[in-house]
Order: sequence, then structure tokens, then C-alpha cells
Amino acid sequence: MKPHWNKPLTDWQKSAVNAIASGLLEYEAQQLCLNKTVDIDKCKAWISKHKYPFGMRCNHPYKVWCQEMQILDAFFSTGIAYKSYQMWRQAYRKPRKPNDYNEKRKVTYNPDQLSLF
Repeated sequence: MKPHWNKPLTDWQKSAVNAIASGLLEYEAQQLCLNKTVDIDKCKAWISKHKYPFGMRCNHPYKVWCQEMQILDAFFSTGIAYKSYQMWRQAYRKPRKPNDYNEKRKVTYNPDQLSLF
């Protein structure tokens, strides 16, 4: 059984990543032609508006698109060149949640309760 954190991207994710990568390059090229700097918020809005690849914005494909757009924030925070987005996304793994099970579990000790062991 393969570890769950090494799963390859699904087909929906691959389509979304390809659309986002082409959108990043296209938006960057537009801004360079206009001698403007790339504004991250405007870039995300432009990609979401012009590069959505799945037709109607509903159901599972739209949910995958929204997740990929959220991951885009992590990419922008790295400062890597936009042309490297696809390779970065292939290697990106969502940070794991801390295992707080033992902290959440409250154990009450009752001296009158018998132990099974």
C-alpha cells in the first residue's frame, strides 16, 4: 500500500494546474508588455475569471479549482518564478495537521471506579 501523502495529482487537479500555469505565464506577459508589476490579487482574479477550464462553476470540478486557487497563495509566498509553477505543484504536499488527539482527550480519574487491568 502506497503512503497517502505521495498520491499523484488527479485528472481534475492536473487540468486545473495546467490552466493556472498557463494563466500565470499569460498574465505575467501582459503585465510585462504594459511595464507594470504583477499584483498577486489581481493575478488570481484574472486567472479565475479567464482560465477556468471546466465549464459551469459547480460540483466537484469547481471544488477542486477552488482548492488549487488556495494552494496558489502558498506558491506566491515562495517567490519562485511563475514558469516553475507546474513543477512546484507536482512536488507540493499539503502540510499535515498536528496530531492533537492526546491533548483533546480529557481523562478524568475517579478513585471509586474499578480498573479492568
